[in-house]
Amino acid sequence: MESLTNRIMTYINRLFTEGTVSITIGGHSVIHSMLVVTAWRRLYHRWPALWQLVCIFLHDVGHFGKNYLTSVEEKNQHWELGAWIAYNLFGVKGFKFIAGHDAHSGFPHSDLYKPDKYAWLLAPVWWLLYNNFIEPKVRASMSGIDAVRDFKRKVRHNIESGEYRPSHDFYLERAHKEDRNA
Repeated sequence: MESLTNRIMTYINRLFTEGTVSITIGGHSVIHSMLVVTAWRRLYHRWPALWQLVCIFLHDVGHFGKNYLTSVEEKNQHWELGAWIAYNLFGVKGFKFIAGHDAHSGFPHSDLYKPDKYAWLLAPVWWLLYNNFIEPKVRASMSGIDAVRDFKRKVRHNIESGEYRPSHDFYLERAHKEDRNA
């Protein structure tokens, strides 16, 4: 049986993961969800239904306890927790709605997929700079403003080209480039 000390340390380590910081005060926080709602409105010219709105605010909760910047596997699993919560609230439609926001889930893209990517185009520079401070791995070795400019340029091209690639890919490309140059 696990000791109380080990259980407490496990809990503390989960509190300070990259993903936990991100969903509480960083790039996957409620601000991101509000930007997704705004992107939804711009893309679909309507507001999401109430169940969709709840799912939008749940879609990234699976970052909790994960090191999504240092583990591609953990990033690729982030959709699971929100999808299961949505399943318990709204059934299969909620599950598929959240699962479909992530290209790695194995589910077809849902109506949440594009607004989730488009939201990063709408993100204000000050918020991205704040995220670079709160989540310093996001910027890799670049300065904060250079990292934000690079990210915004890539997101704009991504959306305008119609690709709608996950923005996390841009971080991975930057990190791999940095590794090759080291």
